[in-house]
Amino acid sequence: MDRYAEFEKYERAYKQPSYRMGNNRKNSAKKVLKAIKARGPYLDVGCGRGEMVEFAKELGFSPSVGVEVVDCLLNEDVAYGQAHNLPFNDNEFDVVTSFDAFEHFLPEDTVQALSEINRVARKVVILCIAFTPSNNGR
Repeated sequence: MDRYAEFEKYERAYKQPSYRMGNNRKNSAKKVLKAIKARGPYLDVGCGRGEMVEFAKELGFSPSVGVEVVDCLLNEDVAYGQAHNLPFNDNEFDVVTSFDAFEHFLPEDTVQALSEINRVARKVVILCIAFTPSNNGR
């Protein structure tokens, strides 16, 4: 499977306003973030439209950033980054999350992505991995 063909699939998907984190998943993810005591640097891997990055900011995580491979989603808080090769230093983030992104990674990148998340995380890692397809983010 070609990694860049997979990225292109999500470039097309994110051009549709309805393609986003579903409300049920977002509400569950918010509950998880609220429960974390640490409020230092935060990273969301495969952050999509950055919903959790923004929520983490509201909670006081600072800085609060995300990584994504979809060019149209990049902004001052969302940098380009592939989960299997994160562009950050060791132990840079108190909290690293990935909500509903791992199921979109190529199988051969999964172990390296886990290793990279562990490398950049200082205190807490939270992974939410769906094993059924979303309904267009609704």
